[in-house]
Amino acid sequence: MRNDNTIEVHRKLFRDNIPDVIRANDGTPRWHTLVDDSEYLAALHVKVVEEARELHGASPDA
Repeated sequence: MRNDNTIEVHRKLFRDNIPDVIRANDGTPRWHTLVDDSEYLAALHVKVVEEARELHGASPDA
């Protein structure tokens, strides 16, 4: 059972339909729209590094 007082914070870029997925699971999505290029580029850099680390750790057979 989910505790409605719990807030999860994920400072990540996400796909457009993720708020709908959260709602479908009885959640209440909250987000911040990036307002300028420097904010977007900083978030994109974090995402690229995250994906590169996942790729580096992946099995060659995957």
